[in-house]
Amino acid sequence: NGSSYVAQYTNRFVYDGWNLMAILKPDLSLLTAFTWGLDLSGSLQGAGGVGGLLAVSDAVNGVHFCAYDGNGNLAALVKASDGTVSGNWEYGPFGEVLRQSGLMAKANPFRFSTKYQDDESDNLYYGYRSYNPTIGRWLSRDPIEEDGGLNLCGFVSNDPVNGTDKLGLWMTGDHVLVTYAAFLGALFPNQGSDCAGNLLPRLIQANLEQDRWGKFFDLKRHFNRWPGRDANAARNDYQDYLKLESKTFDNALAAPSKANCRKAAKALGHLSHSWQDFFAHAITSDGKWNAWTVGNTGTPDYLGDLYPSSYPGQHPCFWEPVHHGSPEYWLRLEAALDFTTEKYRVKLPQWLSACACFCGK
Repeated sequence: NGSSYVAQYTNRFVYDGWNLMAILKPDLSLLTAFTWGLDLSGSLQGAGGVGGLLAVSDAVNGVHFCAYDGNGNLAALVKASDGTVSGNWEYGPFGEVLRQSGLMAKANPFRFSTKYQDDESDNLYYGYRSYNPTIGRWLSRDPIEEDGGLNLCGFVSNDPVNGTDKLGLWMTGDHVLVTYAAFLGALFPNQGSDCAGNLLPRLIQANLEQDRWGKFFDLKRHFNRWPGRDANAARNDYQDYLKLESKTFDNALAAPSKANCRKAAKALGHLSHSWQDFFAHAITSDGKWNAWTVGNTGTPDYLGDLYPSSYPGQHPCFWEPVHHGSPEYWLRLEAALDFTTEKYRVKLPQWLSACACFCGK
């Protein structure tokens, strides 16, 4: 007003868990309402609502249905009354809006990763942190610090084209740590060879692929199960999957070529992740997370009296249930490292022997 700042509006936000249900004006009249269904996890909020917004109801422009791309990014809105397109969005690799058009282009605040975007700052709200797509980084440090990776403000390992983050809690640190340490331990003192140096990043990349859309909810890869899946059947699913990837590895090395060596490295990276997830997600027959503390242990080769945790359910949707830094965590991490190292002592020489001629190609 020339002498002081005056708020133009002070809206209120109504949430159900992670999902925004409505935006209210200062007088509590409805500005915008949101209807949610199953997100990419197949549950109401297992993926933090990503891909789960069904419809946007605007007080002025009416109801509009949502359309998505494969990563749960809102791509279009269709007007419910006549079926015409009322909004289109195109994104850059880090989620920045490159082009938007239509009646609802600005009125609808949900865009990249089905997250609320503040138009004044362009920041996307992920629940635990805010993300700025223009600079491609979080505005605050990872709440679990280096346990989520060395880059505390990096977004999905700098690969948002292939990955998404549900709540700002992308956790890759343990898998990278165990894979790297097992690799060095298995090959010492020969890990410095050019061929080994070319293999390690491929293993880590394939390992982390297991937590990206398309594979993330294939729960047999992670020693998890859907709540309605029988625990014994889920154990068999997990072991069948390990046999399938092992067969892929062996068959590829039986006829080494540039393509087959890459296929074998990818299969071994997938196996590494699934081995490690056994130690992260296994529970006792009575549903407890203290298996290693009480000596009730096993391995991916011999499951013992351990079972896949249900997701969502026994394994919460938004975090790893075994607290980082707890005695149980360190016992599980040590067991994962020992097992991965043992497997690498067999598998890595096989790959290096068969693929030495194709390293670096």
